[in-house]
Amino acid sequence: MARLPHSWSYALRRSPGDRHARRPHQLPTLSFQLLAVSLSLVHLLVDWAKVSLTKSHRIPDNALAFVVDQAIHLIVVIGAVFLLVRPSLQMFVLWLNRIRFLQESILLVSVVYVLVIFGGGYFIRALVAPLWKEEQGQTTKEHEEVINAGLYIGWLERFLVLTALFLQSPATVGFILAAKSIARYPELKSVRFAEYFLIGTLLSVTIAIGGAIILLKALYGTVTLGK
Repeated sequence: MARLPHSWSYALRRSPGDRHARRPHQLPTLSFQLLAVSLSLVHLLVDWAKVSLTKSHRIPDNALAFVVDQAIHLIVVIGAVFLLVRPSLQMFVLWLNRIRFLQESILLVSVVYVLVIFGGGYFIRALVAPLWKEEQGQTTKEHEEVINAGLYIGWLERFLVLTALFLQSPATVGFILAAKSIARYPELKSVRFAEYFLIGTLLSVTIAIGGAIILLKALYGTVTLGK
């Protein structure tokens, strides 16, 4: 007589009640439903509070307000997860030990990301700003807006490039650069802006590649830009 696989025989030996309790289509428990509804209400309340405060000019509608708003959302989600999972004290100790064991790696990754994204941004801005002068008919405010937009785009670009290379996915870098070029295509008709754009992009990608090489060499002992 042919023997059933071990996983099959274990499933057949389980009681009907146990098999019923593990059905994937089982409805969530009441506590889970209440937690999901409460989480949605808290998110709506936070967004409503932010909109009300910004409209009444009690707080400025700037990047800091956005970061604080997202941080509150993240803290609420983390709190909901802890209420749902309810980890034991032993699990907390295990997490803390893992973080303590990896604290040097976490610190290195954080420092490299900050230097590459923000430090690289201000370094590139200082180098290429003289290349991009105010065009005829362009006000100083409009010129500063273009410079600041390039700075913010560079932050995001270096984060994505550094992350893609750190995860050993160099092909993603091509998509990032292609998307940036398409978005900036109308402005590339200006020769001066094209030079500014090209030099800034090449410097940005070079800094991101340097940061990725440092992380790969320090954490993995080798530089491999492909799996």
